Amino acid sequence: MLKSMVAATAALLLAGAAQAGVIDLGIGGANVFTTANFKGTNNGTAGAVVAGGNVDLSSFRLNGGNQTAYDGYALVAGGKLTVSNGSLNNGKVYAGGGSSLAASVGQNGVSNSTQLPLTFSAVAAHALDMSAELDTLATTGSSRAQYGGLYLTGGNHALEVFDLDASALTSAGWLNVSGIASGATVIVNVSGAASGTIHSLGDFGGANVLYNFVDAMKLDFSNIALAGSMLAPNADITGGNGTIGGNVIANSWNSSLTLSGANYFKNVDAAGYELGGPAASVPEPTSLLLVAIGLAAAYLFSARRQSARSKP
Repeated sequence: MLKSMVAATAALLLAGAAQAGVIDLGIGGANVFTTANFKGTNNGTAGAVVAGGNVDLSSFRLNGGNQTAYDGYALVAGGKLTVSNGSLNNGKVYAGGGSSLAASVGQNGVSNSTQLPLTFSAVAAHALDMSAELDTLATTGSSRAQYGGLYLTGGNHALEVFDLDASALTSAGWLNVSGIASGATVIVNVSGAASGTIHSLGDFGGANVLYNFVDAMKLDFSNIALAGSMLAPNADITGGNGTIGGNVIANSWNSSLTLSGANYFKNVDAAGYELGGPAASVPEPTSLLLVAIGLAAAYLFSARRQSARSKP
């Protein structure tokens, strides 16, 4: 029996080790997740909005692309939901602080839910941990500011990592990107405070892109077109006249940027990344190894005793 337990523990050890290294946003498929309030004006999302605070929508089309989160939710508001005009589409709606919808608001294929499908504090904590962990990844690409823009040059790796200072982005009128392999995942770690407006985030040629604003408390965007995702767990996002194609994680959102949902971040294995998903409960490999060693020792001790007893 002990032998079977040792084998089972070893298998679990291997499984736990295999899960380590997967970059997972951990937001249940939401188009945007904010720890605090979400305010959307004169735009829309292709997917679900999940906000820990109040949600205020005006001339807003929610979940127009029918990309629900957490098994069927179009919108989750920890606080109050207020919609002055626009439409709610395709899925369940949860509003922990009640709701106020104008009579003109369209409700297409939506239903009210009283069940909160996530723990906001756990998801927010995971976002902070993920941002810090991504910032430790080894840099593979280079950057150079020149001619009023910013050149990013990769090394044609499957996982490309850039390190930028926020001031380089706010001062750049454009980004030129090269050396990105087909199908690559690109992590752009941005450190420091963004004191100005960001006008360009570059074209990565269809890569799986995640901008990680590890320090920013405020981000203002204008006329951007990002075919990728954004992780800014501390930041209040403002601005407009642009599009973000992927997922967004932020502290709060007050913007007229469009979230097209065309470039969601794809989970990927990354060497050197050691954080699991927010719901992961797999024991640490070190703990499992200690258990396996203990069981193995107990098994050997038992086997020797049985052998000694069988001798004449």
